[in-house]
Amino acid sequence: MEAQQLLESKVKDKTFDERTAIIDSWLTKTGGYAKDMTLRDYYAGKALDRMMAVYFAELTADGEKFRMIENDQVSVTAEMIAEECFAMADAMLKVRVQ
Repeated sequence: MEAQQLLESKVKDKTFDERTAIIDSWLTKTGGYAKDMTLRDYYAGKALDRMMAVYFAELTADGEKFRMIENDQVSVTAEMIAEECFAMADAMLKVRVQ
C-alpha cells in the first residue's frame, strides 16, 4: 500500500479538521512521506533508537562524544554510532534474505 493510501485509510472517518491536523503532523514528522528512506535506513534508525536508550548516557563535556552507561571512561563519536547502526542494519538485511 502506498504511503498516501495508508494515510488516507487512517483518517477516513475523521472530521475535516482532524484529518488536516493528522496529515500535517504526519508530513512534518516524515519530511514529506520519507520517499527516499530505504529498509536499510529504517533498520539503522531502529538500531540507533535502541542503542542510544540502552548503551549511551550523555554527551561528554566537550560535546563531541557520547559516554557509555556501563563504562563512563569509554566514549564514542556520533559517526562511530552511526557506522554501528548501519552495520546492524546490513546484518538484518542479510539474515532477512536467508
